[in-house]
Amino acid sequence: YRADRTGRELGEMTVGVVGYGNIGTKVVRLLRAFGCHVLVSDPYVQLSAEDRNAGVELVALDDLLSRSDVVTLHSRVTQETRGLIGKDTIGRMKPGVIFVNTARGPLVDYDALYEALVSGQ
Repeated sequence: YRADRTGRELGEMTVGVVGYGNIGTKVVRLLRAFGCHVLVSDPYVQLSAEDRNAGVELVALDDLLSRSDVVTLHSRVTQETRGLIGKDTIGRMKPGVIFVNTARGPLVDYDALYEALVSGQ
């Protein structure tokens, strides 16, 4: 056993959930069960009373990106969300962030994501 080769505990992380629809709300529920500090960004919804009481925070996207150890994307594709994750938004993420896209491909600029990965972001 080597402590320097262990991963991080999910329950010790701040996880940002972008999109609080059917899937996003289920993801938040699972993350709460693991003890994560959960941030949500979705301009069209309010948090459920249960999530608010559990300490889930509704924040602006920029705040979520800069504070999260993990960013997980669950938004629909609309004119507003197309290319939502691009060079600027990736640049606002913490170095070493874990990015999970379970949404549609057009939300992410994959060239910008590739550049960030190659550069060590």
